[in-house]
Amino acid sequence: MSQTTLVCKPEIYDLIVRTTNFTAGWICDILYKHDPSFKQKFGSGKEIIGKVEAFDLQKDNGFAAKVFKTTLFLENSETPFHSCIVKVPNKEGYEKLMAKMYENKKPDGKNDEIDSFLNHLLLIHDNECRFYEHFGKVSGFTVPEAFYMEKIDQAKGQTGLIVMEDLSKGAKVQGFLPSLRVDQVKKLVECIARFHAYQLVQPNPKWVGTFSKGQTNHTIHLETCKGINNVKAYNNGIYAKQIDELEKVFFNYESKCYLVEGICDELGIPKLVNLGDFHSNNVLFKIEEDDLISNQIVSIIDFQAAFEGSPALDLARLIVVSLDAEIRREVETFIFDFYMENLTKHMKTFNKTPPFDVKTLKKVYEFAFLYQCHAVIMVPPYFKALVQAETDPEKKHIIEAQVAKLELRGLLALEDALTIVDKYKSHWSIKV
Repeated sequence: MSQTTLVCKPEIYDLIVRTTNFTAGWICDILYKHDPSFKQKFGSGKEIIGKVEAFDLQKDNGFAAKVFKTTLFLENSETPFHSCIVKVPNKEGYEKLMAKMYENKKPDGKNDEIDSFLNHLLLIHDNECRFYEHFGKVSGFTVPEAFYMEKIDQAKGQTGLIVMEDLSKGAKVQGFLPSLRVDQVKKLVECIARFHAYQLVQPNPKWVGTFSKGQTNHTIHLETCKGINNVKAYNNGIYAKQIDELEKVFFNYESKCYLVEGICDELGIPKLVNLGDFHSNNVLFKIEEDDLISNQIVSIIDFQAAFEGSPALDLARLIVVSLDAEIRREVETFIFDFYMENLTKHMKTFNKTPPFDVKTLKKVYEFAFLYQCHAVIMVPPYFKALVQAETDPEKKHIIEAQVAKLELRGLLALEDALTIVDKYKSHWSIKV
């Protein structure tokens, strides 16, 4: 045995932690070697871990990963002694999620295309590792501390994992269903402005060209198109008419690439690293004493889909996916000035100025809005599946109302997308 013999009860050392594929000894060993706060608790050397439990936070509904809250208990104690988060790639998660969302309808397309897409989902684990390597310590941009990471390496038998701090005590995600408030949006946009400022002031950024090209990957594009086509049939075609009218935006590969990267080249603005899946379900907010969710950001999480592209794509994803339409439209009246004020302020400390103005940002946002519209209409089918699975009549009644609200969020986003299309109808990326 390793150093873990000092802290882990020998009888449980080789036992697989239930619902996972790792042992109690392994997690104790990783924490003892790499988590300073865990090691500090064993200052006397007399404590010993007698039990390790793990809970799948996504309840087997994870899209590309399983995330386990892992709790360690001292021998003869039922009080949690230490906890961490263990995140591992999950190739089967996508297939299960699609089956639930689209009533077990098998995906269209050739098996080799599907396999290529699923394999890409595994590779985005390494993408998240790279994100932590480059941006894990950016001031004012709060992310969990990753104590230990393994990228996928079949030759070494590494299937990939990230062990990070558990921030769930006193914090939680708000989720998709309730809209973010204006004060929460401002805090998040300020955070993104800091993140962008950090990137823009670096003289020779080492991350350029290292992140996934998933947003412009042709296989991923085809899979996204299949998902959008599935949504056309959702709830008696609630979105079908608008999807057809936005055909080129959603289904044309060259247009998609333009919305992600090409617009930067056309307008002469830099491509920035985007978080990729920036929305209210990937933000931990501090919980107040009355159990209400505050506007204080504890951490932003989930960077598997990080990529380089338009600086407005994260902003658009947050606003389109996480806000009800009336709040979104209000936010869009002032948020660009607010972002630029913060970007300018943080760059000024390095004697730098932003490489684009508010007018350019607004235009880039409108095109980013078109790109992110597919994300907001993907959300209702997921929650519709929860309605079908719910057995409690009262809870089911509540979820049905929540789903209807999400459907309206998507419908009004599509209508606003059509307004943008009409504004730029002569542009090649939109013109049918």
